[in-house]
Amino acid sequence: MKRVLFYLLIIIFINPSLYAQTGIEKIQDEWVMALKYSRPQLDFSWERGYLMYIEGEGLKTEELSGHPKLKWASAIQGYTHEQELRHDNRRYLTTGMLNVENDSYMLLSGWWFTENGWKKEVDVILLMDSDKEVSSTQDSLLKIERRRWVRLANQHKPEAHMDTSYTPDAVYQGSGKTSAGRDEIARRYAYMGNPNYQVDLEKQQLWYVSEDKVLETGRYYTGAERKGTGGIYVIIWEWQDEGNWQIAFDFNF
Repeated sequence: MKRVLFYLLIIIFINPSLYAQTGIEKIQDEWVMALKYSRPQLDFSWERGYLMYIEGEGLKTEELSGHPKLKWASAIQGYTHEQELRHDNRRYLTTGMLNVENDSYMLLSGWWFTENGWKKEVDVILLMDSDKEVSSTQDSLLKIERRRWVRLANQHKPEAHMDTSYTPDAVYQGSGKTSAGRDEIARRYAYMGNPNYQVDLEKQQLWYVSEDKVLETGRYYTGAERKGTGGIYVIIWEWQDEGNWQIAFDFNF
């Protein structure tokens, strides 16, 4: 299977209790410049985090010291802020593009409003292989896997769910905590074992990352009735040699 390098900056944080209007774009611009010039990152996040990236056949993890060192960062030429998706007053997901000489990287960030202002829980940086769009065939296959995910979640067997829908080295990020591998993720999703639990997913957007990776954002709804605007989720799907898509990265508020 062809592997394409992508980076995940996972930032752990303390749950906030305050509310603010978004001024996220300005903060993101400052963060991008800090990344470009290898300046400390701790002002933008909680005091501990991880840099994760897929290279070759596996997921690599490095603990951050406040200075993420991406070899191409000094070549950043600019950042274009594209979307701000509201989960609630204190939590937002943003998307944008980093222009790096001849390459384009998507920057997707999960934000919490804390007593110290907007802070990052997660940064996902994806090298976009081309300007291609997700094909109708890929979209249809992902729809099948998304429905399978929902069906398995509502069967209340988290272990079987993870074995079917997630890659062996998948990463889950949520509530300020990172979990890696099917067993750890199954423990995080143990609440799905409740026979009264119900969930549904609604895709909002797909991005073609490479021939074997697709990024998806959407809304999840819990309960028998779909009420409200739903919560935000992010999935990176990865094509498997067996001929199906599985989840390599899963994030939700």
